Amino acid sequence: MSNILRNKVIIVTYHFPPEATGGSSRIYEMARSLQDFYDVTILCPPPTYPFTKYKNPKYLLRKENVKGFCVYRLWNFQPTKQYPSLFQRLVYYGVFPILALFFLLTHLREVSFVIISVPPSPLLITSLAVRLFRKKLIIDVRDFWIDLAVSLSYIKKDSIIVKWARKFEEYCWRKSDMITTNSRIIYETLISNKKKPHNSKIKYFPFTVDLKIFKRVNGSRTQKQIVYIGNLGSAQNLKALINAVPLVLQKVTDLRIQLYGGGDCEPEIKNLARDLNIDKYIRFNGLVPREQIPSILSESTLGIIALSSNNVVRYALPTKSFEYFASGLPVVAYGSSDELETIMRESGAGVYVRGDDKKDIANAIINVMNDKVALARYSVNGRKFAENNTFHSLISEFQTLIEEK
Repeated sequence: MSNILRNKVIIVTYHFPPEATGGSSRIYEMARSLQDFYDVTILCPPPTYPFTKYKNPKYLLRKENVKGFCVYRLWNFQPTKQYPSLFQRLVYYGVFPILALFFLLTHLREVSFVIISVPPSPLLITSLAVRLFRKKLIIDVRDFWIDLAVSLSYIKKDSIIVKWARKFEEYCWRKSDMITTNSRIIYETLISNKKKPHNSKIKYFPFTVDLKIFKRVNGSRTQKQIVYIGNLGSAQNLKALINAVPLVLQKVTDLRIQLYGGGDCEPEIKNLARDLNIDKYIRFNGLVPREQIPSILSESTLGIIALSSNNVVRYALPTKSFEYFASGLPVVAYGSSDELETIMRESGAGVYVRGDDKKDIANAIINVMNDKVALARYSVNGRKFAENNTFHSLISEFQTLIEEK
């Protein structure tokens, strides 16, 4: 064990607390799990997402202690609008990887391995320094960012940018020592594609959550409310939930919908709530510190996991799923994610609605909210599923990788 403790790891990521994103939560929990065995350093930009929610950084490099981790924050361009132009997105995604590359050139000598968490794909530029110093490289793939960007019309499918990005991404995968993913759909896609890396280095690493923190908080009084915590973006399609609320209110009175987080679709969602004359039932709470989330979930009756009906998110598994499960919060989920549908079926923690039809979503919410027996069953099932599935340790595989010459 003493040998393991001397090994150092750097995690390069775009997202880390206090950002309230799925990527931020995953990296934090991954780092927390590794911290018992390794000296963990985080390399990331200043808090940026959701765009416009944070102040512009006044420094090039800052060393911080965040929740017990040594965190180096490198300056990055921050978009000035909630829905940035293509140019601002390109600068946002391009500046940090270049600065991070130079940082690594001066900090890799004592490091055993580096974890690069993507998306966004440009972050793989930092792998050049890792290979130059012949350090072990692990790439954590949370989603197929290029496909998602194309589907959301951020970039054109046949553009030079996309073609270059795909080739560079595949090159980095081939040169990596290990690839981890929290999605079985991504795992199956990678191992089934002959152009992708050799199967033996692809590992399924599901989201891990601290069960001592995420649990039913003693003394919390359950309110008649639905809660959503996370990104308010295009991929989440919370408009479908808002459109379903008038139908729900016809059957479930005195209901409150609490939304926490932010994103580029927040103004549009607020306008829709006003247009439907239901804004008095919906509260937009903004970002919330991670340590407050268990109490919020414990006070709620039902949690929402929202995804779009776009097939490109078929592999998506929002990190909030395990946070809801661990907190014993019954769930209604919707969208076109095969991964999420499988998890909902295996967990027995709630109801999954395929697609985003407002009537189907409303009926699911009504049926669950009015069934106390089902609510109790979903609560117990979710917690049990989290306890049995929340963390499959890769520590031994990391150590084996370090020892290989």
